[in-house]
This record gives sequence, structure tokens and C-alpha cells, in this order.
Amino acid sequence: MQRIYPGSERVSTHGETKGYVPRAGEQPSRGEARMSIAVCRRIVVGLSVVLSILAFRSTLSAAPIVFSVAAAPNPIIIPQNSVGFVTFTVSLDPASPTPSVVVNPLTLGNTALQFLSGDIQDQILGGTLEQEGTCFRFVRPDIILLNAIGQGESCTFVESFRTRDIRDPDPDLIDGQWSLNEVVEVVDSANSTNTLAQKVLFFAVVTDQFGPIPGPSTLVLLATGFAGLLSYALLTQRG
Repeated sequence: MQRIYPGSERVSTHGETKGYVPRAGEQPSRGEARMSIAVCRRIVVGLSVVLSILAFRSTLSAAPIVFSVAAAPNPIIIPQNSVGFVTFTVSLDPASPTPSVVVNPLTLGNTALQFLSGDIQDQILGGTLEQEGTCFRFVRPDIILLNAIGQGESCTFVESFRTRDIRDPDPDLIDGQWSLNEVVEVVDSANSTNTLAQKVLFFAVVTDQFGPIPGPSTLVLLATGFAGLLSYALLTQRG
């Protein structure tokens, strides 16, 4: 009969290893510690590979989103020290591989402003989301429900834009002309990690409070000039 003594390394019966009984308070040997570390490293590497595969599969499963955004009126005419309203229309392409999306309200109001010409003191500020349109349902000012749109469908949201001129009175009757770039992001209704953002370019004319309102011919000239700027901006972005 074999006996097991405390502190013995291994006990064998007929040449087979049966067990190991360490002495009380004894620490594992360096060889066993290295083996434990190697096993842990293999587990960590294995988990990393699994997570990488899952992330890759998630990327593959995200269908492309095809949508467009338009702003109206464009250009918008706003007297100084007042408020103007712009309606944005978000449309999901009928052939979009992603069948349904919602508009992300958290990206709205991120408006890039650029002065073009005229009186730079006739300024326009960034947009503020108004409780209008069909992209959202406003339960309370701090609770917004998102309305999904399907392939070939559209929804709208409205932003207000304030203008200002800190000079009082304004010494001239010169308008300020601006370009605005608004970031609009949509999210796949079935996969919140599948998103796509676009910039919509539009223009604003800030008129003097008591100056003449631009007439039809002036508006045509402005629209023509803005169309040229829009074409140039699109070519620049593609290049």
C-alpha cells in the first residue's frame, strides 16, 4: 500500500501520477506558477480573438445607409436681431440597403458658420431645434421620441437661427451673407451601431433691421451666387 506524506512531490501507483499534496502553507513551485500564467495568457488571447470575430461580424452585418438632407428656404433672409426658421427634410433612398432609420437629435445644432461677404457685424448664430416637424415627437422639452422613416419616406425637423448686430444704431445698410453647414446623423432602427452623418449646406442673408428687404431680382442674384458656391464646395469635397 502506498502512503502519502505531507510535502511529498507526487505519489505514483504502477507508474501513474495520482496527485500532489503540498505541505501546509507551501507556495506553488515556479514551474507551476509559470504554467498558470501561461494558461491565463491563453485565455485572454482566446477572448480577444472571439471579441474581434464578433466585432468583425457586426461590421459585416451593418447594411449601408443611403439618405439625403435638404434645407428650405435656401437662402433664408433674416433681419438683424431677430429669428428665422429653417425646415430640414431627411429622406431615406428607396434603394437604401438599410430599410429604416431615425434622425439623431443629439447632433443637431452643430452648425459651422462662414462669413461670405457684406457686413460681418450682421451675424447669424447656430441653430436650435424647435418642437416642430415629423422626425420627432416632443413629449416634454426634455423627452423626445424618434419617428422612424422607411425606404422612400421622409421626415422633417425645424431649427431656429438668431441674428444680431451689437451696434446700436447700425451705421450702414449693408447685408451680411453667410454659409451654414449643418450635421445631420441617422441611425439604423434595427442596429444602433450603424450610423451615417451628412452635412447639409445652405445660406443666409442677415439684413439691416430698418434697411430695404432684398427684392426678387436681388434674390435671384443671391441664389445664383450661392448655387455657384455650392457647386464649388461639392467639387472641393469630392476632390
